[in-house]
Amino acid sequence: EALYLRHGAPAFFDVFEERVLDKVRRTGRWSGYYFERMTNLPDSDGKPINQLWEIVERIKDPKVKALNKFELSIFDPTRDVDDSPYGGQCLSHGSFKLMSGDPKRLTLTVIYRNHFYTEKLLGNLIGLGRLMGFVAKEANLAVGPLTVISTHALIDQPAKCRRSDIVELLEKFDQVAGALEPA
Repeated sequence: EALYLRHGAPAFFDVFEERVLDKVRRTGRWSGYYFERMTNLPDSDGKPINQLWEIVERIKDPKVKALNKFELSIFDPTRDVDDSPYGGQCLSHGSFKLMSGDPKRLTLTVIYRNHFYTEKLLGNLIGLGRLMGFVAKEANLAVGPLTVISTHALIDQPAKCRRSDIVELLEKFDQVAGALEPA
């Protein structure tokens, strides 16, 4: 998000590629950043596709009449099907849709192969919200609903966290949420 705010779109894609990606790439397969898959997914000839920017451009194109054809592939069978004991990326797919109205609203449905709810969910939701905010801003849309589907999920207990810490956190959340409810 900081690169986007500093450099704007589409310039920040090149900044990410030139200044960030080589420093964070774990292997030749991928960096571990979903943003790489969204903006630098190789086609069948190995040429990178910026799926994210293509989605923004198609949403803005008045000739595109279908409001439900903005798909974002994260899972890549040529790189992700292996014998890794960890299973690779967890986010597999995203599907943007436009809801009619004035202004139109952007919705996003994502599918996770695996989800650790305690350790990862909040960060995932923040990132997805930022992703929706970016696409909506660039396409002059309002942000609508986000739907997350996890085909396998664990309410995990991170190593440095006791179950009592999780219970305490949930109780605090319930107190704050209760205070926010209308009387």
